[in-house]
Amino acid sequence: MKKLFFLILIFISPKGYSQVSIEYLNIVTSSANYTYVGIQYQPDYNWATLDTWNTLQNGLSARTSMYERGWGICNREYNKLMDLQLINVENKKALLAHQREVKAWADVNFSKYDLAEEKNVSSFLNYFTWIYKLPKIRDEIRLLNEINGAYQFIVSSDPNKINKGQLFEELNTVLLEMRVWNGEQLSRSLDEIILDLRQRNYTNFKNVVNGKYSRLTQFSKVPDGWHYIYALSEKDNFFGRRSVYVSNGKVTIYKGYNGEEHKIISGGSITNQHCKSVIYRFMDYFGVYKDAEVELYFLE
Repeated sequence: MKKLFFLILIFISPKGYSQVSIEYLNIVTSSANYTYVGIQYQPDYNWATLDTWNTLQNGLSARTSMYERGWGICNREYNKLMDLQLINVENKKALLAHQREVKAWADVNFSKYDLAEEKNVSSFLNYFTWIYKLPKIRDEIRLLNEINGAYQFIVSSDPNKINKGQLFEELNTVLLEMRVWNGEQLSRSLDEIILDLRQRNYTNFKNVVNGKYSRLTQFSKVPDGWHYIYALSEKDNFFGRRSVYVSNGKVTIYKGYNGEEHKIISGGSITNQHCKSVIYRFMDYFGVYKDAEVELYFLE
C-alpha cells in the first residue's frame, strides 16, 4: 500500500482536511484484528493439535487448566465474531444472520461441552469462523485491512509532504462505494481501486476544464504576473488548481503542493490561454529529484 502512495503523493491536488467518518474508522481500525494466511482465516491463537493437547493433559496437574485454555480460545473468537462490523450491504446481511444464529446457539450450548477436549474446541472454532471462508466476506476484511494500513500511514506522515485531506477523501470515497460492490469489485487491491478512482476523478475534472475552454469565444494575451490556473497531468492522473508566474508569454515558475516554487526546466509557452506542457523538477518523499509534466489552462 505504501508504495502507491509514495509514488503519487506529490501530484495530489490540495483540498481542505477531511477525516474518515467515526463509524467507518471504527470498522476500519478493528479490521486489524482479523488475520488471513493466504486465503485462510487465522484465529488469534491457533489451537493445539491433538498430540499437543494429549501432552498437556499428561503434564498438567489440573484438568481445569486445559478447560480454561480451551474456553479462552473459544471465547476470544466468539467475541471477535460478535464485534465484527462490515460495510458492504450484502456482507452485513450475511454477517448479522450468522451472528444471531451463533449467539442463539451459544446461549444454550456453550456451557454443555467440555472445552478441555481439543475436538470440542476445534468444532466450536469451525462453527464460529466459517463465515470468514466466504470469498466476499474474506475480501472485504482484507480490503479493510489495507485501508487501515493506508490510514495509519497517512496519519503518521509529514503533512508537509503529503496532502492528507485529499488522501482521507479518497479513502472515504472507497468506503462509501464499497457498500454496493459485488464480489469482483471487492476482490481488487486498494492500489487498483485508488488508481481507478484517480483516473475517474481526473477524467471528470478534465471534461469540465475542456468544456470551459471550448466555450471561450476569444483569446486574450496572458499578462505578466501570478495567475491561478487549472493544471492537469495525464501521466499521473493529477489535477487541480495551482499558481504560476508568467513572464513574456511563458510560464517561468510553478507553485506545487504547500506553495513551494519550482522553476520551469522545459516548456512553458502559452498559446490561446493554454500551455500544453510545463516540465518542472521536484523532490519526492524519498528526497529524490524527479521531473513532472503538467498541462495548464488560464480560465480565470
